[in-house]
Amino acid sequence: MTWLLLGLSLIPQDRLPVPEAGAQRDAEKFFKDLFKDEYKGRSDPEKRILAQKLYTQALELKDHPARKFVALRQAYDVALQGNALDRAETALAALREQFAAPVAALKLAILAVRAKTTTEYKAHANDHLDVAVEAADEEDFDTAAKAVKSASDFARKAKEAALVGKADAVAKEVADRKAKFDVIRRAKDVLKANPADPAANLTVGRHEALAKGLWEVGLPYLEKSADETLKKLAQWDLAGPTRPEDQLAVADGWWDAGEKEAEPAKAALRRRAGAWYAKCAATAPASAKARVTERLKAAGTAVKTSLGPFKLDDEGAIRHWLLLGPFEKPYNAAIKEDFLGGEAKAKPGAGLEQGAFTWTPHAAESGKVVLSPVIWPPKDHTTVYAACWVEAEADVKAVLRIGSDDGYKLWIDGEHVGGDWAPRGFKWDQNSHDVTFSKGRHLLLMKICNWERGFEFAVRVTTKNFEVPQGLTIRN
Repeated sequence: MTWLLLGLSLIPQDRLPVPEAGAQRDAEKFFKDLFKDEYKGRSDPEKRILAQKLYTQALELKDHPARKFVALRQAYDVALQGNALDRAETALAALREQFAAPVAALKLAILAVRAKTTTEYKAHANDHLDVAVEAADEEDFDTAAKAVKSASDFARKAKEAALVGKADAVAKEVADRKAKFDVIRRAKDVLKANPADPAANLTVGRHEALAKGLWEVGLPYLEKSADETLKKLAQWDLAGPTRPEDQLAVADGWWDAGEKEAEPAKAALRRRAGAWYAKCAATAPASAKARVTERLKAAGTAVKTSLGPFKLDDEGAIRHWLLLGPFEKPYNAAIKEDFLGGEAKAKPGAGLEQGAFTWTPHAAESGKVVLSPVIWPPKDHTTVYAACWVEAEADVKAVLRIGSDDGYKLWIDGEHVGGDWAPRGFKWDQNSHDVTFSKGRHLLLMKICNWERGFEFAVRVTTKNFEVPQGLTIRN
């Protein structure tokens, strides 16, 4: 069984979160009703059959994560009750592969059942040591302590001196990690009473970001921490800059911070720097190219670039753009000024420099492109250009539906289609333009000018009946 327990730790990084308790309860009721008669079974064969049915149901569930999670967990529980340990292991492997769920305690339960009937003490000792380490990784130190004690007992029954020594070493490692975690736990208790406490924020932030690699969790703590360097870098990072020069500054900052740290914090900071170097690798200034390439390699970061094709979203919105700016000028003057030295003749391209700025790819999380965090730092009275190419498989008649905060201008293939100059708050579909995209690729250029506060826009491509037209893709 050792091969299985080791294999369970080789898991993908894009797993689903564990469903909320309420959704799990609803899913449990669903399956208890669906298999009402099967759940009444008491014999081992009946439980094995139910476990297999639940596991099969889980494999077929594509769009209901709560039911998938509960089906796998129930398959594990029922199989364990029926002494079908192979089926319990299979369900547990699928659960761990697809969900970010702690499973060390569940593995230990399988080992406990198997241990009642086997004499393979050496194998059991190794299996329990694997579980102990994984439980410590999950910060489940009660399970880790139980597992390492069982490992030590089995190693002694096997009369394997080297294995006993390994168990003692793992026990010490678990105890050391628990002591460090107790410091983290106490810091979290402090933050419950005083969320702004700088020292506690630093302790928790370093643990989450530098130790566990959970930067999305750790950055908000570091932003409020007592370490001025990490605090400033966290603020920059959370601002989400998209201009290459700003992304490069964030990357260099994390890298320099790492040079002052010992391992493993140094490696963690280098990886964070690498994530930012990857964002600007294609668009960094020529003078920085060699440094970016060298540090990406040192950080072990792969660079992924994609310019499409991308689909319109379910509402016909364009989410993938090239952005340029921000140009700072009072609103009324900015609307009239041509910052490109020929807006109708503009030729955008990822990584191409235009004056002091660089055309930078941006993928919006929704159909509404929020520019405030994109231009960095955000300011009032600024202008941004947004460009993309609409590619048509055949001639397509469409309606461009525009919402913006504040005014905008629109060009297609260099022809000024229209715009709205009045300062305003964002609403969907505030303006519409009838267009025909002939077969081929067409450049769509937007100029969005901000008066103050909110700064966002959206472009939806639909038919007159608000349907999403077929045969159109987006490139940026």
